[in-house]
Amino acid sequence: MRIFKDWFKEHPNATYPDSDEVTPAQRAKAFMAPFFPLRTNDYFWGKPIRDLGYSYREHSLPHSGAGSRPAR
Repeated sequence: MRIFKDWFKEHPNATYPDSDEVTPAQRAKAFMAPFFPLRTNDYFWGKPIRDLGYSYREHSLPHSGAGSRPAR
């Protein structure tokens, strides 16, 4: 979701894609689960990530690269 949040910052004028080429569950007027009351995909388009129940914070853990695990 963080990638999506950053994408919105770079594309503030984007609109939700609404086309017959989009699968029915992903269309703008399709209802999302598990939200109650029911909300459509386009309802959350462009809203803060917190509205979806997500929040992010930076962490201080070092980023471990591939193969950095000790052998067992």
